[in-house]
Amino acid sequence: MAVLNRLLDPQAVAHRLYYSVDHVRRLLMSGELPAIRLASGRWRVDPADLEAYIDKYRITPTRDADGHRRG
Repeated sequence: MAVLNRLLDPQAVAHRLYYSVDHVRRLLMSGELPAIRLASGRWRVDPADLEAYIDKYRITPTRDADGHRRG
């Protein structure tokens, strides 16, 4: 049961990403955001999967040969 306690519901994910709950559900149903679908039909997201999703879209500035930031 300890594992289920650390999983996030769609509302918690939406809050963390500043997304609507409907948008989070679309991500879950499409498989873009990995999730667990419980026997009750409820979705749960592992915090590690949420971090991986965020990292996937993280933009890091790069520097050109002169040391100036790009991007």
